[in-house]
Amino acid sequence: MLMVHAIEHRATFTRRGSWLQAWICRGHPIFYGISPYAYRPHHVLMHHAEENRVSDLSSTLHYRRDSRRAFCRYCLHFVVMGNVDLARYLHARGRSRELRDFIIREMAHFALMGAGLYLAPAGATMLMLLPYMLTRFFLMAGNWAQQAFIDPSALDDGVRNSTILLIASHNHRCFNDGYHALHHRRPGLHWAEMSASFQSEWRSYAQRGVIVFSGIPNNQVVWWRLMRQDYGYLADRMLDLGVLPVEREKRIEFLRQRVRACPVG
Repeated sequence: MLMVHAIEHRATFTRRGSWLQAWICRGHPIFYGISPYAYRPHHVLMHHAEENRVSDLSSTLHYRRDSRRAFCRYCLHFVVMGNVDLARYLHARGRSRELRDFIIREMAHFALMGAGLYLAPAGATMLMLLPYMLTRFFLMAGNWAQQAFIDPSALDDGVRNSTILLIASHNHRCFNDGYHALHHRRPGLHWAEMSASFQSEWRSYAQRGVIVFSGIPNNQVVWWRLMRQDYGYLADRMLDLGVLPVEREKRIEFLRQRVRACPVG
């Protein structure tokens, strides 16, 4: 799943290998639950353009990010209205070609899934339907955690309102996906260069108020700790870069403030 993310932002196979690039991003994802024709327009064209602002279809601004009920509403809206919202977004932005391709190819994707469920219900459920539903949950939980700690005075700052995970097994296994704030700042940067980039520019992230966690395995753990409102765990793993609060109780209060729903129009 994270390989598709990395390759969508920075093509690995070009020219004679373009067919392999297309297979990895359009064919292979079907069996991992990624909607192959909605991922690029939703993530690259929409999410990175809108930076979790109000116009971002996956924005977390309206929700209290330590509430299980709010997260369920967030997931339900995405599952039910996600494709409709994306079609409206592409139409409003004048991306007629992307809108046409999205509609036609998504219909083909669902037709393929429907045919599989009709002809081989058990196999299609295990290979297509179940991964499709599970991946939506993991994508939503990951995005929720990555954009959970929002500064209400800087709603337009997609970098400040993202997080960075250091000393995380997730980074070793998943193309340095924990460097999310860095990724929003430089989306085209190769994943193998992210660690060195952060080490050389960490002061700029500190001054911008980016929250950096150290020793949390992955973003799903951040999501789970938020659902349990376990701010002690999160506060203990905030890296001190000389800008954010140092005392544990102040860190806990700081994190609580940053997960409140933002009053936006």
